[in-house]
Amino acid sequence: MNPLRRWILGLFGVLGWVVVGLPAWPASANDEPYVLIENTAEPLSGRTVYSISVGYSPQAFSGQAWDQQGRPYALNGMMREWSLRATARKDWNDRWSFVVGSRYHRLTIVEERMYAGHREEIRTVEGTWGMQLGIQSKWQPGHPLEPKAGLAFAWPEQTVEAQLGWSMVRDPVVLSGSLGYGKNFKNETTALTAGFGLGLVANEVLSIELGLQHLMAMETWASPTNRLALSVGYVVDHARGRQVNFETAFWSDGERFIVSFGLGWTARRL
Repeated sequence: MNPLRRWILGLFGVLGWVVVGLPAWPASANDEPYVLIENTAEPLSGRTVYSISVGYSPQAFSGQAWDQQGRPYALNGMMREWSLRATARKDWNDRWSFVVGSRYHRLTIVEERMYAGHREEIRTVEGTWGMQLGIQSKWQPGHPLEPKAGLAFAWPEQTVEAQLGWSMVRDPVVLSGSLGYGKNFKNETTALTAGFGLGLVANEVLSIELGLQHLMAMETWASPTNRLALSVGYVVDHARGRQVNFETAFWSDGERFIVSFGLGWTARRL
């Protein structure tokens, strides 16, 4: 395989795991996985990968409810979610990698309440931030399926997440999959996740990936959540590993349908 194309496939693997992996408790449509697993076989000792991404998800809603005084009202509203995430991954050697990340999430809700004879508008803004620490291990570097395992902890969510992943590179195609188990000690809930990704390197600078995910919350009556994501990566600078990533995702739990958008920047340093 052409070395340049192999490097693109390897860098695209970072985006591939972002598409395939899911957090065990997605607080919003913009949440991303805590563990980043890269689908490449070359020794990566000493390399550092930096990434930053911005996510946006608009959601409209309507219905009927009662206020604290027991008065009924009809409502229309709009909920907008923004997220900002920064991550750094250090490849200690060809087997072990360490991940540290920070995320800020902002939620704005504008609600119009229509009572009998008058209307009220209520605006709510919430902002939260969190930290993530993770470790990743390649079981057998050079194996055709590149088996990997990851463990991550998120704070203040108090979530521990374990993931297994695999990937197979067949120029120009990248196949990847994952299984995950998560435990939220704050809410005393658990979740199982499964994902599959299909990537294609169109040319020396452009890569495309389609990701499918399934999230099942245990010990609750919540419906399973499914996610379909389409991602496009564009290599800006081969020498420094700089790449721009764009993602559109569609979420559904059988009752709601949510669309989210994401824009990211990835760079590496040896």
